[in-house]
Amino acid sequence: MSMVACLAACGSIQAPVEPGRSSETLITLGEAEHMTVVDGETGRIIARPGPLSRFAVVRQVSPDGRTIYVFDPGSGPSQPAEVVAVDMGTFRVRWREPWPIRSSDDERPLGPRLAGTEVLLQNASWRGNQGVIALDDSSRQVRAFWGPAAVPLRGLTRLPSRLRGVPGDVVVGGARPGRSGTFTGCLYILDGATLSVRDSIVVVPASSNPFGGIDEVLASPDGRRVYVAAGRTLVSYDLVERRAVASTGLPTVGTGRLAIAPDGRSLYYTDAGDGRNFPGSGFVHVFDAELKPRPPIDLRSVGPGGRPIQTNHAAVSSDGKLLYVAAGSASRGPLYGVQYGRVLVIDAATGALIKEIATGDWYVQDIIIRR
Repeated sequence: MSMVACLAACGSIQAPVEPGRSSETLITLGEAEHMTVVDGETGRIIARPGPLSRFAVVRQVSPDGRTIYVFDPGSGPSQPAEVVAVDMGTFRVRWREPWPIRSSDDERPLGPRLAGTEVLLQNASWRGNQGVIALDDSSRQVRAFWGPAAVPLRGLTRLPSRLRGVPGDVVVGGARPGRSGTFTGCLYILDGATLSVRDSIVVVPASSNPFGGIDEVLASPDGRRVYVAAGRTLVSYDLVERRAVASTGLPTVGTGRLAIAPDGRSLYYTDAGDGRNFPGSGFVHVFDAELKPRPPIDLRSVGPGGRPIQTNHAAVSSDGKLLYVAAGSASRGPLYGVQYGRVLVIDAATGALIKEIATGDWYVQDIIIRR
């Protein structure tokens, strides 16, 4: 079935909006060569910023929420990889910077202190080393570097600032080069103004995984804890006590992504399967702040053909009442049948499906709420 025919048949299921519920703007990225901006209340598509290459991914949202930074993987010599900055107010592209970041100024001294408004990019190359760079949003010059280290795509998170005018610390999950081809997974707490190391905590024993076995790190809203997804384990680390305070197994059958409620009391983990042989379990797993499991959100009946829906990412509404789940498969490859892209709007308290929003895209892999 073509994408147009599928959308015509399935459409966008609209439901009454509860009185007093505020509308939120959702931004998704998937297989299409653009972003998709959706009114969360009406399901209406507002804009399609771009152009981008297929499978572009969100790298970071600026601390003030005004800019979203996207990694565009490119599609060959005629369209090389780029970092793209998109204004969250106008949904226009502000600038594009070739990736890897140009290193013509490698000998230029770094500094002065960071303002906290820079975009942080992992797995960047600087003076022959791989690590994290702080890129000035205005000049696109590298202001600071930390490394060498290998950091997964979702292995970096900012902590909230505790003093006005002082950037919050940065937590990086990954691995620095070890001996004999082994890599130890660590949390590195970096000074937000200099990217110098304040502290480091070993979280995963040495292995052959170049990222130290770490898949994702996510900070609690108060900045005290960091949740680390590593393989089939989810661990909560207290940054004040410098120790793991809770852990649990991840009952997924594929890869997943983390999301947290604004009050920090609920944690969600999606299940995207392997993208080819199975679409995942059809559940979004739910935990409290201490990682005690709650009843999962059962979306198995939502998938086409009696198969579970592929859930790729999630975001929680500002009031914590709604969970927006990015779903859908790639247009080619899945042996379990393709699933058109959509956003599932879930009642966070009951787990009930309120409505679906068709995005006109395949493989909705990232979802961001404009705050």
